[in-house]
Amino acid sequence: MTSVELLQMLEKTGVSLAIREDRLVVDAPAGLMTFALRDAIVSNKTSLMALLAKRHNNTSQLPLAVAAPASPTPDTRAQWDATLAATITTARAERDADLKRWNEFADALEQLQAMGAMNTPEFDALLIEWENLNRVYKLAENRLECAELTRRIRDESREKVDNY
Repeated sequence: MTSVELLQMLEKTGVSLAIREDRLVVDAPAGLMTFALRDAIVSNKTSLMALLAKRHNNTSQLPLAVAAPASPTPDTRAQWDATLAATITTARAERDADLKRWNEFADALEQLQAMGAMNTPEFDALLIEWENLNRVYKLAENRLECAELTRRIRDESREKVDNY
C-alpha cells in the first residue's frame, strides 16, 4: 500500500493526521488503531508528513493521488499484476484474520450470555473489544474493496487501450 493509499484509507475510516512541531500526530477512534496499522503509519511516516505538508501548502494543482506517488511505479504489466495480486492477497488474509477474531469474541459473548453473566465487567470488556474488532474488520474489508476496485479499473483501462 502506498502512502497516498494509506492516507486516503485512514481518512476514510475517521483517522486524522496532522503535523505539529515537526511531529506526526495521529487521532483515531477508540479501538481502531491495530499494531499493523500503527506499523504502516510508522513505516510511512516521512512520506505521510510530506503529503500532509504538500496538501497544507497547496503547491500542486493535481489531485493528491496523482501528484505524489509514494512508491516506485512498476514498469511492466507483469509487475503491476504481481503488485496488485500481492496487495489483494494480503488484504484478504488480514480481513479473514480479523473476521476470525471477531467470531471468537462473538462466541465468548454468547457463552457469557448463556451463563447469565451479562452484567459483569468481563462481559462489558468483551463487548467493547468485540465492537472494536468490528471496526477493524470493516477497515480490512474497505482495504480489500479498494484493492479489488483498483484491479477492476486496471482491467477496464487495459481493455480500452488494447481495443484502441
